[in-house]
Order: sequence, then structure tokens, then C-alpha cells
Amino acid sequence: MRTVIIWRLDRLGRSTKHLIEVVEDLSPPWAAPDFLAGPR
Repeated sequence: MRTVIIWRLDRLGRSTKHLIEVVEDLSPPWAAPDFLAGPR
């Protein structure tokens, strides 16, 4: 049971990271919020 929870969290983390990458690719640099841009 615990493995399933960890697996789901891992999947959620990866899809969130992927989503952020897609948003960064689509949006111009000046449109990205600071929390998405991360450290420069």
C-alpha cells in the first residue's frame, strides 16, 4: 500500500515538473512568474 502512495507521489511530481517545463516553453520569458522561473 505504501509503495502505491510513493509511486503516485512520484508520478504527480514528474507530471508537475513536465507541466512547468511546457509552460516555460510556451510562454515568453517576461510572462513567467518568478516561482516558475527559479534561480537564474
